[in-house]
Amino acid sequence: MKERGARRREGVAVVCALAVVLGSARGEACENGAKFARDCRLHLYTGPVLAPARVLGLGGAYEGIAEGLSGYAVSAAAPAVRTAWSTTWFDYDLDASISIPTPFRKVNDLEFNGLREAFDYRGFVYFALGANVQLGAWGFGVTTELQRFDLTKEAQTGSEKNQASLGKTRLLVGRSFLGGDLVVGLGLRRVAFGVTATTADGQVRPLVDSIGWAPEIGALIRPLSGRFRAGLTFRAAVTSSPGATDVPVVDRWIVPEATHLPWELEFGFAVQAGPRPLNVDLADPTRARDVLARQIETARLVRKNDRAAILAATPEDRRVARAKELDADEAILRKREDAELARFSATEEARRDEYFRALPRDHALVTLGMLITGPTERGVSIESFFSQSVARAGAVVTYSPRAGLETEVVPGLFKVRVGTYIEPSQFEEVPNFRAFRQHVTMGFDLSLFRWAAFGLANPQTKWRITPALDITRGYWNYGFSFGAWR
Repeated sequence: MKERGARRREGVAVVCALAVVLGSARGEACENGAKFARDCRLHLYTGPVLAPARVLGLGGAYEGIAEGLSGYAVSAAAPAVRTAWSTTWFDYDLDASISIPTPFRKVNDLEFNGLREAFDYRGFVYFALGANVQLGAWGFGVTTELQRFDLTKEAQTGSEKNQASLGKTRLLVGRSFLGGDLVVGLGLRRVAFGVTATTADGQVRPLVDSIGWAPEIGALIRPLSGRFRAGLTFRAAVTSSPGATDVPVVDRWIVPEATHLPWELEFGFAVQAGPRPLNVDLADPTRARDVLARQIETARLVRKNDRAAILAATPEDRRVARAKELDADEAILRKREDAELARFSATEEARRDEYFRALPRDHALVTLGMLITGPTERGVSIESFFSQSVARAGAVVTYSPRAGLETEVVPGLFKVRVGTYIEPSQFEEVPNFRAFRQHVTMGFDLSLFRWAAFGLANPQTKWRITPALDITRGYWNYGFSFGAWR
């Protein structure tokens, strides 16, 4: 009995010791400075603003504006936000932007980790593409953002080129209410992170692949009688496991347990001074057309009742001939009414377009915003994965206030914008509001020429280029976009 009890105690001791060892190993597996570990979760967070050029120039303070395809980067309500130049029931928009952080500087601190020589970001590129369709009060669209990193130097795999990519795709639908005073939108956010190896002969081999989806919802208040807007968007966290979850190591890359883009709450406010209004409702000429159409329909109903009364009072032997006369007259009247309705639609659209072009250009647009980002359990930074050395990140909720100013210096030719925002450190283990760096942003729109774009645009459409710049210590970002002048 004593032997059996001793063996039992020894067994319990061994199990307890093993549990302590394993628990310690797991606890230390994702500790700062250690080798990258399987149980780390990749914190897919990029502190600097990476967005279309107008958003970048305003320091990311765009939630309170939320218009155009640029608005997709910040607001779920953007698809249905009608602009002053949207004068038809059906409208569409296409856009493309590109950013190249610090292509002319060797040192770069994209993650604000202080390791100025940790990773060479000269091979980093961000670009975005998008399309939006609006049908009256409804709006639908899709945008794709892609961040690409060159990992060839870090991978050291001979002639192979290694690249990492972080893609975000948004599928959104929105609708305006209360005559355009309120816009609501919702949709899905797809997040994909991957690493590939490209051989000398062009063969691409996937090494790490992770894809996840999550919803987002937002709203924008834009009273037509006011000179302000206020917006709010919530994006749920996106968590996914890499495709090769049963393979802990691929080439030199230790595959993380999961990738995690934390939840985000973004809100903002915009106010515009000057003679140019901020909220103009020219979006749905069908409302005025519908009034005329109802009037015509009422007149036709009255004539129908009059016809019945006239035929009832007509002698029976003349009713057939009288009915033909009345029907002929009705056909002529209907043809005139249909022509009037068609002319009204074309005239109304032309009138609204003329009204927009006659709007005063002078304005000063002030925007304020705040981005709140959630945490990641056992999170490590993206650069931590690249270097395969643990740098814990995403332990606390972070706050990023933003502000921007935009005005038109030369009416019809040149707009300028400036902005600033605070980038909080993602490497703090407890809230520390002193751990941040201040960004200064700027940009401009330059009007170029008129072009119908092979018949896709109005012949009077003017086109513009939009450069943007984001500067802070250890980081420069150059953005660029091309589109219609508004």
